[in-house]
Amino acid sequence: MFFLRIFLLVSMLGVLATACGHDESPTGLEVPDSEDGNSSRAQGFTFTRTQAGRVEWEIRAKEAVYTEDRKTAEFTEIEAFFYPEGAGSLRLAGTRGRLHTDTQDVELDGGVRLISSKGYTLTTDHVKYTQSDRTIRTDAQVFIRGEGMAMSSVGMTIAIEDERLEFLSEVKSTLWNVDVLKQAAK
Repeated sequence: MFFLRIFLLVSMLGVLATACGHDESPTGLEVPDSEDGNSSRAQGFTFTRTQAGRVEWEIRAKEAVYTEDRKTAEFTEIEAFFYPEGAGSLRLAGTRGRLHTDTQDVELDGGVRLISSKGYTLTTDHVKYTQSDRTIRTDAQVFIRGEGMAMSSVGMTIAIEDERLEFLSEVKSTLWNVDVLKQAAK
């Protein structure tokens, strides 16, 4: 029975890997602990999506539970790393997350923090990454802080490949180092 459970877990995660079109296998496999027989569990999970040999994003989680009939993987203590072509990186972290294996969309919630390689930190309640247009969105309150500035908004969209951030409503800002603005204007 033990070997059957391991075989089923590896098979289920293989289905997840195939459904998401990535080139690397999930790591950190553990014996499945499923009550319904339709899900698989992994501890210390890493999942990478590559396209044409380039890493687009990666998910790391303390725990992952894949449910085949719902085409979802549920995560606890999730980190998602996004690597725009020719640019820096974005790191998203949240208490919980979900990967929709059919669309490759990723949702994070519970104290979400986004940290850019350019030194900006953004906090919000929840976000959704949409694979089809490579955007991160939320309709929740957003706070962002960076060198010499702080901003808040209700709702936001980040176009990852364009490196464009759009605040949607109730935007407020505070600037305290105008030298940064002068440098940016040059």
